[in-house]
Formats: sequence, structure tokens, C-alpha cells
Amino acid sequence: MSSIPWPDPHHAWQRDSVLPDASETPASLLTGCRFADRCPNRIKICVETHPALQRITSDHELSCWNPTTYVN
Repeated sequence: MSSIPWPDPHHAWQRDSVLPDASETPASLLTGCRFADRCPNRIKICVETHPALQRITSDHELSCWNPTTYVN
């Protein structure tokens, strides 16, 4: 794992590592749900428009266009 520092103090740490599936585009410029690229339940609208936050219970909120499971 490149995010774990090497224990050798003389080893130069590489700061230019990019996580798999990480985009170079800032999240604020993206459209759609931030999880759409890795969600198995995504539908077309997921990549087009960010879902609004909805209150499900008094202590739970959900932001999803296609919530397939929710347990009370």
C-alpha cells in the first residue's frame, strides 16, 4: 500500500500516488452522485444529477436515486 509510509527515514515518500478509480477532477465540479462509478445499483440519473438529501427517520438521512435496501 503506497499510502503507508516506508519505515526507512532515508526513503523518499512518493506524494504523487493516485488511488484506483480516483479522478483528477475536483468533486465540486462533478455532476451526479459521487458513488455512481462504483455503485452496483446505479441508474442513468445517478451519473447526471446529484440526489437530494432525504430524511428517512429522525436520526437517518439518505441521498440516493435508487435505494434498494433500507432496514428500519
